[in-house]
Amino acid sequence: MNECSHFGGTHAETVRDDNRKRDMTPHRTEASAPRTTDHLDSFFDRVVADTGLNGNGAPISTGVVDDHLRRHFNLSGELKRIPTEKDDTFKLTTDTRPYLVKVAAADEDPAIVDLQSSVMRFLGQSAPELPVPGLLSTADGAVHVEIPCGTGESPRLLRVMEFIEGSTLSEATPSHSQLEDVGAALAKLSIALRPFSHPREDRLVLWDLANFHRLGELRQYVREAEHQRLADLVFARYEDMVVPVLPDLETQFVHNDFSPYNTIVDDASPEYVTGILDFGDSGRSAVIFDVTVAVANQIDSRLTDPWARALSVLSGYRRVRDLPDDHVDLLAATVPARLVLRVLIAGWRAQQNPERHEYLMSHAGRDWVDLDAIMSVPVSDVVTKLRSTATSGRSA
Repeated sequence: MNECSHFGGTHAETVRDDNRKRDMTPHRTEASAPRTTDHLDSFFDRVVADTGLNGNGAPISTGVVDDHLRRHFNLSGELKRIPTEKDDTFKLTTDTRPYLVKVAAADEDPAIVDLQSSVMRFLGQSAPELPVPGLLSTADGAVHVEIPCGTGESPRLLRVMEFIEGSTLSEATPSHSQLEDVGAALAKLSIALRPFSHPREDRLVLWDLANFHRLGELRQYVREAEHQRLADLVFARYEDMVVPVLPDLETQFVHNDFSPYNTIVDDASPEYVTGILDFGDSGRSAVIFDVTVAVANQIDSRLTDPWARALSVLSGYRRVRDLPDDHVDLLAATVPARLVLRVLIAGWRAQQNPERHEYLMSHAGRDWVDLDAIMSVPVSDVVTKLRSTATSGRSA
């Protein structure tokens, strides 16, 4: 029976595991065998396939989702769709509490979904103090429920998580010390992830800055000459500063998307960060690229110093986990690269998925203005700012 006649996309997570002590070995289903991308011609095609961004159909029926929730999780209530990048994501409000429901995109490799689930369960057991989403299990202990699709197609995987209430960092106006807490939270997560591994941790991810220099073809989606000039400058700086040292950078399994939209915060909480969401882009990459995401999202050209908020995040990170100065220097190239990558991917995705245009472009609204501000500052001046975040008394 085909229950996937409607396809969709999205991206978001919130939650805590009801069964943190359960075995954390990767959960396998018949659909979990890794898919190969060897048949695809270009690097861009392969990375898009591995990231699960090929689908562009209509959303899956809420009736199908509701049926599987009742049958497998004994849950029922009001389903409200949450706009996200690729998966179908819903907030489920029941009589007792809210949950988050995710249905993997139609072209998402089940082995990648398994990777996401495995890291969440790992953190639930090894670092329960971190506010990381956890997974609910069915009565037979499964964390993935298969939704059958058409002949020759892999099933889509449905997961249920608890919902972490609160505001995202994108909605907040954090102080300097609170931004330091954001950086510290990422550092603690990074330390907790050091021992984690998964058979698909080396999968290609479009957002991974390790691949930035190989994505030049995305510049075709830049329409304005001034924006093209900025993009060319950013690619050139990355080639000059980052590419020669790529083999020497420290790597491990990282979150890879520690953005304001994936961080729940609470002014009343002593920890400030009360939720770390969305492991959809996680995998093995350079530690400094993971830091780049959090830092780049705080660049703000409306401030006297566009780097001010970003430096607070970096200071907080370095308070918890050491970063060599020569790696910190690379942020002068990787932060602009992240901003360029965001607008390039948004432009490409908006053209491929016009029904998601508003959501996709909303995350890249000020990037060209911010880029112009930070690229006008000499690299040596930026490096001086970055090195000023060094601190003593680090814990790791």
